[in-house]
Amino acid sequence: MRPPRLAIAPSIMAIAQAAFIVVTKTKYHTAVATQTHTSTQFLTQWSTSLQSYDGPTTTTTSTILTTVTLDQDDSSPTTSSFQELALSHHNAVRALHVDTETLLWSETVALSAQSYADRYDCSGSLTHSHGQYGENLALGYNTTAAVQAWYNEVSLYDWSNPVFSERTGHFTQIVWLNTTEVGCGYKDCGSYYGQYTVCQYNAPGNYAGLFEKNVMPLIS
Repeated sequence: MRPPRLAIAPSIMAIAQAAFIVVTKTKYHTAVATQTHTSTQFLTQWSTSLQSYDGPTTTTTSTILTTVTLDQDDSSPTTSSFQELALSHHNAVRALHVDTETLLWSETVALSAQSYADRYDCSGSLTHSHGQYGENLALGYNTTAAVQAWYNEVSLYDWSNPVFSERTGHFTQIVWLNTTEVGCGYKDCGSYYGQYTVCQYNAPGNYAGLFEKNVMPLIS
């Protein structure tokens, strides 16, 4: 297992620290920042995108490297259990929000996600596929822990200013109202990095200007 790293920044959890690095820019948007979190247990990484009005092929990607303390499952999931866990946990957290429908599992989207996962080189760095779907990536979490870690960004979401943020992009994609389908894939990267998880979303979320209509409040 990869040894822990340390960074000096405000804590997001009791044993996690964060450091902000460079701002990246593309033709369509400026990604807010690149963020690194470290924990005393293990390194995990993920990534999300801000979509543009020109469509899902014109995305601005901010990469987020994050670690929090969550239980890991040392065994690789079977395909059926992976699908069941990924879908059920997505729908469990979507159910916490007003008028947010459950997602359907799409074999087409899942094939895309699995194809991208299969090509991963287990290098420890993450890069988006830049395909037609929304996408969340994780490294070092088991299936439910990955979804939960993405969703846990809800605690950082500014409901009074519903816009894209690199701190909450995974959460907003998971609960995006207009997203109706999810498909996920994974690759076992061994004891050093653990499970690499790719979840893709149809229709993609995180469109600028549409957050208020698509990120619904928590049920009281």
